[in-house]
Amino acid sequence: MKQLIGHIILIALLVLLVLSIGLSYHRAVQNWASRSHPAIEIKLTPGNKNYVTRSEIRRIVAGIPRNDTMQMHRYLQLLENKIENHPMVEKAEVWIDPKGILHTEIRQITPIAVINTNGKTAYMDRRGQVLPVSQVQNKSIPVVTGIIGTAEEKKLFPLLNYVYHQPHLHHRLRRMEYDGNNLRLYMRTLAAPVVFGDTVDYRWKFYKLIQFEKYLTGRRAANPYTEINLMFDNQIVCTKNN
Repeated sequence: MKQLIGHIILIALLVLLVLSIGLSYHRAVQNWASRSHPAIEIKLTPGNKNYVTRSEIRRIVAGIPRNDTMQMHRYLQLLENKIENHPMVEKAEVWIDPKGILHTEIRQITPIAVINTNGKTAYMDRRGQVLPVSQVQNKSIPVVTGIIGTAEEKKLFPLLNYVYHQPHLHHRLRRMEYDGNNLRLYMRTLAAPVVFGDTVDYRWKFYKLIQFEKYLTGRRAANPYTEINLMFDNQIVCTKNN
């Protein structure tokens, strides 16, 4: 008998919980739908970058008409899709709290390089996607120039992604030239260009470059070379200034 009563109480509590959630959602929808200018909370991640602005998100919200309360779920899904269609947005989540405030949590894109070829400039982001350059954000990231199409973008992505996740490389690498087969690097810390070769064994080549930079640090002639070549397996070949 006690067990039966316990089950009845548990079921009753679950029913009350479901009714409470339903009532809370209904109240939230009513609050949202009844306001001519509903409140909106916008959270952008990362917070210190502005590839997409809050005013752009507000314009997207304002551009979607709000219908009756029965269509609120569809409205939120449509709004989320519209925000995610913004080229500077990687991911978005949208919901309404019990007070009827619309919340949008937006993950902005993370560019890892700028691709500059045939007079066109674009970002490559951390997913390997090629996107238009932001008009409001000016971030210092490596620039890749030369012969670059879809095939080259796919080939270069692992190397560029590796550079992005190595702060000592990401902040020191200024520019890369690509002829379709081989790379030439221009570092902020070296006066001489670096002949990198193809993308094969790029981790080993970067390791050699870092060790060579350490070797040069503190020496009297910090940049005594006109060219640094990493294309050979177990050595670095340098051309000296005359």
